[in-house]
Amino acid sequence: MKIQDKVKTVFILLFFWQICSSFTDSAKELTGVVTDAETSKPLTGVTVLVKGTNKGAATDANGHFSIKGLSVEKCILAATYLSYKTVEIECNLNDNITHINIALESDDINLSEVVVSARVRSNTETSMITTVKSLPQVVSGISAAQIAQSPDRVASEVVRRIPGITVLDDRF
Repeated sequence: MKIQDKVKTVFILLFFWQICSSFTDSAKELTGVVTDAETSKPLTGVTVLVKGTNKGAATDANGHFSIKGLSVEKCILAATYLSYKTVEIECNLNDNITHINIALESDDINLSEVVVSARVRSNTETSMITTVKSLPQVVSGISAAQIAQSPDRVASEVVRRIPGITVLDDRF
């Protein structure tokens, strides 16, 4: 390869490197911290979005966020978090890196009562044992789960398996 060809190759490579670096230089980074307005403590898991784009981030355990690859000069940030008012901030991205502090105010919403209801499953072996243990007298029983596992087909055969029970003529 001639020296002239090597020089041309180097110049072409430098030209492409310059073009590529200019594209990466135009991308801006936006960083910041989201805190509670009353206590100034950092908030974890706040969603910070750049409106009009698909760029965004969530805050870490220290309330910090970082959004990279922004190509606009001005943008609007929206910070949302459960039980806090949504905050929108207009940002000017003249420098490559911009740092913003966001303070979220608590949203005073009164919630109505919460009712939790549940039913106790009484057909399991565990519920049968719990019932027998809780009674003050001596009791014995068999659960629906135990009946389903037994080879018995008639109720009198099932009742025979309970200690202290005697069945006469498959009826009494």
